[in-house]
Amino acid sequence: MAEETRDLPEMVEKAMGAGGAPMTVEQQLSLEIQDDIEQLPEGVELDTGEEPVVEPEVYNHGANLAEVMDESDLASLASELQAKVKEDLDSRSDWEEAIAK
Repeated sequence: MAEETRDLPEMVEKAMGAGGAPMTVEQQLSLEIQDDIEQLPEGVELDTGEEPVVEPEVYNHGANLAEVMDESDLASLASELQAKVKEDLDSRSDWEEAIAK
């Protein structure tokens, strides 16, 4: 099946800007920033140039992580640990037999 070739200028619409006439000032995007920070969309922050103050969380490094971890993550860790213990026992079984003799 032969494909029809088309020249690039025919494929690009002038409204897209490429290959077309330059946009007038009225057509260009204008953006006004209001001083009212409350009007910004959720998740958008205005950079005021001030350094943010970050308060570190108080964390007990001796805490039991298992109490705060997801059950599926705990199950995955348990399975991995059991497999590693079995692998370790299997790898040294010959050594244990030699010592026992």
